[in-house]
Amino acid sequence: MTSSRWILALMAGVMVLSSARLSGAEDDLSSALEEAIALRDPFKRPEGFNVNSAVAVSDLERFPTEQFKLVGVITGASRLRAIVQDPEGKTHFVAERMRIGTRRGVIQRIRSDAVVVREKNVNVLGKEESSDNEIRLPDENRVAGGSSG
Repeated sequence: MTSSRWILALMAGVMVLSSARLSGAEDDLSSALEEAIALRDPFKRPEGFNVNSAVAVSDLERFPTEQFKLVGVITGASRLRAIVQDPEGKTHFVAERMRIGTRRGVIQRIRSDAVVVREKNVNVLGKEESSDNEIRLPDENRVAGGSSG
């Protein structure tokens, strides 16, 4: 427990102790002290709101996005598809708007060198935020002659 939490708990305990003496309720003292000690540390992730608690519905949702490897990109008449490999070595064909990763990621875009995944994260305040992550093609597999700008 950090020193600021101890100070807050001590201050809350003193306030409750003085009110408990006036009212004669000692049970209130112990419950209020427990409540004061249980204050959330602002530097730790909040408990109780866990984005990862959802049950994975597919093999693609069993692993974090960072653990997937982009093997290749397939061009087609209507849209691009990508071939990704999970940490267990199993390959998957993915398309845009498919779910991937343990943080409710959705494939936003497939490029010739990467798959862009938008994932949901919880910030230190307990608010949900979206962030874009890329599963990139390894350098030795990239197509030469990309656009120069």
